Amino acid sequence: MVRCLGCSTAFPRLDTPTCGKCSKLTAASAADHEQIMQPQCEHCGCVYPFLRSPSCAGCRDTDNASMEPSGSGGTTAVSVAQTILHRQNVYSHKASQHRLNQQRPQNPSSLNASDVKRKVSALKANARAAKIDIDFTIQQYLYGSSKPSKLAIPSSRVTFPTSELATSAFEQLASKARGLYNSTPPLLGLSDVALDLMFDWHTIKFCTVLNNTTVNMIEEQKYLVSATMESLYGNLKQDRMLSEKDGNAKTPKITLRLFLYVPKAEEDNDIQEVQQNRHTSTRRSTAPSSRQKRKRSPSVSPERSRPAKRYQSSYRPRCSATAPTTGALAPLEFECFKMNEEEEEIMVAKGWQAHIKAGKPYQGYLGQGLTKFVFHTMLSFNVNAFARETLTMKRICWVNWKFFTYLSIFWTRSTNEGKKRMSAIFPWNITGAFIGKLTQKLANAPNNGEEDLRSLVFSCFMVLPLLPTGALCNEIKFSGNAEVGVNNDSLGSAVDAYAHHVAVDSMYEMIISDIQGIVTPDRSIVFFDPQSHTANGDSGYWDHGKPAISEFLESHKCNKFCNALSLDTEVPPLSLSNTIHKGRAVYITMTNINYINGNIAANTCQTFSKVKTVNPRSLKIDCAATLYSEPTKRNSQRHSLHAVTLQCSGRHQTVVFYHGRTEQYGY
Repeated sequence: MVRCLGCSTAFPRLDTPTCGKCSKLTAASAADHEQIMQPQCEHCGCVYPFLRSPSCAGCRDTDNASMEPSGSGGTTAVSVAQTILHRQNVYSHKASQHRLNQQRPQNPSSLNASDVKRKVSALKANARAAKIDIDFTIQQYLYGSSKPSKLAIPSSRVTFPTSELATSAFEQLASKARGLYNSTPPLLGLSDVALDLMFDWHTIKFCTVLNNTTVNMIEEQKYLVSATMESLYGNLKQDRMLSEKDGNAKTPKITLRLFLYVPKAEEDNDIQEVQQNRHTSTRRSTAPSSRQKRKRSPSVSPERSRPAKRYQSSYRPRCSATAPTTGALAPLEFECFKMNEEEEEIMVAKGWQAHIKAGKPYQGYLGQGLTKFVFHTMLSFNVNAFARETLTMKRICWVNWKFFTYLSIFWTRSTNEGKKRMSAIFPWNITGAFIGKLTQKLANAPNNGEEDLRSLVFSCFMVLPLLPTGALCNEIKFSGNAEVGVNNDSLGSAVDAYAHHVAVDSMYEMIISDIQGIVTPDRSIVFFDPQSHTANGDSGYWDHGKPAISEFLESHKCNKFCNALSLDTEVPPLSLSNTIHKGRAVYITMTNINYINGNIAANTCQTFSKVKTVNPRSLKIDCAATLYSEPTKRNSQRHSLHAVTLQCSGRHQTVVFYHGRTEQYGY
């Protein structure tokens, strides 16, 4: 028997000077002693954390195998040499399995660190596999030119999830390219109609870049239709359409070159109507294959061809108004309804109510709010978001008219008076919006306990354009119903200035709240679903009246856009007296609203020597004023109305005091 030099324990099968436990204790620190002091085999000296018997299983197997089976006469059945060889093979196998392949013992901190490292590696691997990077550059063909010209636009990178539809991704790429094109000063000057045609993603030629001189055009019908970004990448890689660098990248990557075609200048008016009714052509492309192109010339670019005028539906199937599409879905089924006033028909997605409980946009269902459901509709081949609000039609029209008018005046003021140009465009989601009412009778509601599968549950509804979606579209909330916007970035500051402008232009009788929008790839933002606080407090359940207006005026901090637009910083009184006495200062805001002076009756008047006015630049002007005490035809039972004629620097202006709101009509 061999005795260990460390612990002086005898081991029958010990083949080293020290046993396994002593070897570990010699090189271990004090913190690792507890991990090493574990049960030990009496025969081989190996350490096992959960050993319960005196010897390990390997030693027991060796003992059993070395036993000499006895015959009838008790003679030896196995020779001594064979026994030794068998024991050696068994020992080597067991030693490799139980001793040599064991992990080093770790303390709890090391175990936690290893677990975190393993999880991070798994997350990185999943992230690399779940997204595709696209690097793209832009070149354009001038009208009549056969060679593309490079643009002063650097290479850009965008990232799409692998589940994104290829058609949606390329449509967003076109929008992103348009934003880069518009932000380059030397490229400005084309009309909106020409830009719409240039950046229609069906017109742009998308080509993969093999090297500096060779590109391959991606055919829409072959690669993009009914494909996700994952399948598109696989098909391009299989057809050798990608460069070696892109094909071997850890994260899937596609390098593209976008070729634009500048239309003829005089075509702008002719193609405007055509572009509004475009449709995707089903004719197969007759362009030569990429292999034939490489054989003909080392430098391959799409030849300049004048885009044909073709009608195309603007229908783009999506499953969400605010979330990217996840995979290809079955086509939506629609149910047709008739509505007034012109007896038009609207098609509503079927079965959308079945997905309300899930709370996620799916198969026609888009979302819901406290007072509305939102789902897919189709009208005149356009996809819309269909909402039923609890507000009345008159209330919706009045509130929206205010918002849109203030936005128009805001842009006019920023163009004429602002010293800083806005870096983004702020349209409301109202193009083609309307309020409808059904002429046919709705189906009866189901009984209690039965599932409601009706496509329409209300007879009065509001139809809005479907908001843009995709990986490059971001939803941003700039302010809340009770939270005043305090944004630090340039886009948020411009939105805060717009909210300030609404307060000033409405003579502080209304402020806009809950401002939110979708930021599109072309750096524009689409506002939707606004709320407001009014002096009367009757615009909806969200309206908190004058206290909310006062809170906004106290909390708002003017930024560079407010200062550039010369928005008022002095807060005038929220209500003006019905009786104006001689010599009293009157605050007047100057707007442009047409009005016929003949509607003002001049039975009784009083002339004031000086009236203080406040124009959009907050300039104080002294002028003569005449007050007509008799109300005009615009008077209502609720408000008292007075008119004042001002003469400032030779100009005559009529101003109406409308119980706290001051409006100017004509010159």
